[in-house]
Amino acid sequence: MKKPPSEYEEGDTTDHGKKIAHIVAQQENYVIYVGDDGKPGFECKPEFCSAKSRCITKHDEIVWKSFNSLPQKYRDAILTQESYALANAFASSEDSDEHFKTVESLFNAKLREFFCYWYLWGALLAVAIACVLVVISGLYFSFDLSAPIFLVLGGGLMGSLGAFASVLQRLQKLRFNTFHSKSFYFLSGKARGFVGFIFGAGAE
Repeated sequence: MKKPPSEYEEGDTTDHGKKIAHIVAQQENYVIYVGDDGKPGFECKPEFCSAKSRCITKHDEIVWKSFNSLPQKYRDAILTQESYALANAFASSEDSDEHFKTVESLFNAKLREFFCYWYLWGALLAVAIACVLVVISGLYFSFDLSAPIFLVLGGGLMGSLGAFASVLQRLQKLRFNTFHSKSFYFLSGKARGFVGFIFGAGAE
């Protein structure tokens, strides 16, 4: 038999099969909780859910994007805020989108932080590889600056450093897509560094 939303307690299993770890808000028509999997969820009476369809859509969208785009340490803060935003949206008669604006801003900030980290690491790795090549060639040729290969690799290093500087300058303008993975941005950053290396080496 379906349990009324107002009677749920922490530790109960909902009709959706989720175990309630923490109750965020509870009224006669609904209960909003955080499950033992870390996801915020809710149970509500059918007629109430129908009246709050926009809130539910926003909730599902944010939870889905967070779990598909971000690792645990990034999404915890987002989903905590999201559960309170859902509670406020359920309790309010105003436009539900307003209650989720802060959560969406937080999500976009965390998404950017996460993907920028991997993008920069990719570009920095290309610089590190270029440095290693220069050092190896320098040791081999006793750091004879007139050696052609040393000049070429040195030019490549300068090119990869230039590419890294370009990445830093353009970072604020970059747009990150939730459908891409961290590997995509890591490889993109690394590719920019290697392209800079090739052009720098070619210039020599």
